Amino acid sequence: MKAREAAFKAVHSALSQKSFVADMLDEWERAEHPNGQDLRLAWEIASGTVRMALALEHFAKQCAGRSKLNLKPKERALLYTALYQHAFMSRVPLYAIVDETVALTKRFCHSSFAGFLNAVLRKLSQTSLSLPQGDSVDELSVRTSFPPYFVKTLIADYGLEASKKILEAENLAPAIMARIRPRTHLSASINTPYLQIVQEHEPRIARLTENDRLPELARSQDLYLQNATPAQLVWNLAKDLKKPPESILDLCASPGGKLLALHDLFPQASLTANDVSEDKLRRLKENCSKYGLEAAIYCGKGEDFKAAPGSFDLIVLDVPCSNSGVLNKRPEARWRLSEEQLKQLEETQLRLLERASQLVAPEGEVWYLTCSILKQENEAIVTRACKLYGCRTRTQMTLLPDQSGWEGGFGAALFRSNSMDVHKSDRYLLRQ
Repeated sequence: MKAREAAFKAVHSALSQKSFVADMLDEWERAEHPNGQDLRLAWEIASGTVRMALALEHFAKQCAGRSKLNLKPKERALLYTALYQHAFMSRVPLYAIVDETVALTKRFCHSSFAGFLNAVLRKLSQTSLSLPQGDSVDELSVRTSFPPYFVKTLIADYGLEASKKILEAENLAPAIMARIRPRTHLSASINTPYLQIVQEHEPRIARLTENDRLPELARSQDLYLQNATPAQLVWNLAKDLKKPPESILDLCASPGGKLLALHDLFPQASLTANDVSEDKLRRLKENCSKYGLEAAIYCGKGEDFKAAPGSFDLIVLDVPCSNSGVLNKRPEARWRLSEEQLKQLEETQLRLLERASQLVAPEGEVWYLTCSILKQENEAIVTRACKLYGCRTRTQMTLLPDQSGWEGGFGAALFRSNSMDVHKSDRYLLRQ
C-alpha cells in the first residue's frame, strides 16, 4: 500500500469517527513496513487533512463552484487529501496529486465521481484558492479549521487577539521535545547536534531537530519524550510544597511521564499508579521497566479506586479532558469538541476530584492537571471542587500553545481546608 492510499484510508476512518489517524497509520506501518519517506508523507497528508477539514471543505466548494457538496465519506476523504496536498504542501507537484488521487478514486469510488474529481483537480492550476480573512467566529472557524463552538468559547475565555494566536499555534506541526531528567549528566545521548536545549533550568527541556533520530533518543534513560508543558506544570506545582510527600497516587497514570517526574522530584516516596484499561497499563508498565520505577499498579476507574481514607500525601489527577491544548497533535479531537462533550467530561473530572479528596491525607495535596485551555475544564472545575469537597487552592496556572512549540495545559494544587463541609445543593446538582 502506497503512502497516499494509507493516508486516504486513515482520513476516511477518522472523518467517519471510526478510528484515529495514529491507530490506522500505526497498523499500516506494522503490516507493510514502509520506508521513512512514505511514512512521513502518509502522516503529513492524513493528519493535515483531518486537521484542516473545514478549510478544505471551503476550498472544495470553490473548486466545484457549488455552495453545497453532497459527497459520500470516501469521496470526501479523497477530495480533501488532494486539496490538502495542493494547498498546504507546496513541494508536491500537482500532476502527482491528480494522477494518484484519480487512480485511488477509480478503485474505491463510482466511476461518475472519478470523472468529477478528475475535472476538479485539473482546474486547480488555474484556480486561486482563498479563505475568509475576517475576524467573525464563522470566518475564523473556516480559516483556522476549528469548530465554531470552540472558537466562540476561546474568545470568551481569552479575547479575540489572544485567541487568534492560540488558533494559529494549534495548527503548527507538533514539536518533538524531551525532559532531561535531574541529576543527569550531559551524556552522548543528550549532547548531540540534533538535540537542542531550549530550557537550561529545571525542568530542563530539549527539542529534537532531526526526526529520524527519534528512535535513538527514545531508548535513552536520561530523557523522557514529552512536550515542555506537562513537565513545566508538574515542576511549578512542586514549588513551595511544604513537605515532600512520602506516598504518591497517580490515578490516571498512563503512559507514565508524570509518575517518572514525581519520582525524580521525590525519589524517596512510594508510588501507586492506576489507569482505566489494561492497554493503558501496558504502556505504563513498559515505562516503569525502562526507567526502573517501582510502583504498585492497579487497573480500574479512578473514581472507584479502593483505598483507606487519607492514604496518600499526594494524589495526581491528569484527568480526561477535551485535549483543547494539544489539538495540533490530535487532529480528530477538534471535531469532537461540543457543549455536550464538555458537560460529560466535567462530570468525570468532578468525580475524580471527589474521590481524591477522600483519599488524600489531612496535610496532603491533590494536583489537578489537564491538557485543556478551556476555563470550563480548568479554573471553573477547581472553583467548583473547592465548594463541593472542602478544599482550597495553593497555586494554579495555565500555559497556552505558542509558536515555539509549547502545548496548552493547566495545573492546580489543592489542599484540604479546615472545614470539610460540603455544599449539599451543589452536590445534588452534580449528581443530577
